[in-house]
Amino acid sequence: MRKRKNSTPKVRPPANTIEKVDLNLPPFHEAFPIKLSHKEGKEEKICYFMCKEHLQSYVTRYKLKKNQVKIEITQPKIGEN
Repeated sequence: MRKRKNSTPKVRPPANTIEKVDLNLPPFHEAFPIKLSHKEGKEEKICYFMCKEHLQSYVTRYKLKKNQVKIEITQPKIGEN
C-alpha cells in the first residue's frame, strides 16, 4: 500500500492577533428596552428584546398566555450611564 503525500502544509493563524472591538455600544437598557419573564418548568426565564415585534414573535412561538408572562421596561443598572 502506498503512502499518501501531503501536498499542502497545514497553515495556522498567527497566535498574537488582536481583533478590533467596538466599545461605543449603547447601554444595555437602551439596546434592549423590553424585558419579559416567565416560568418554564421549575426555572424562571428572563428575556430581553430590542422591539415589540421580536417580543411578539417569541410569545407566539412558545404559545405563552397573558397570565404566564410579565413584561416590563428594562431598568438601567446602577452606575451605568
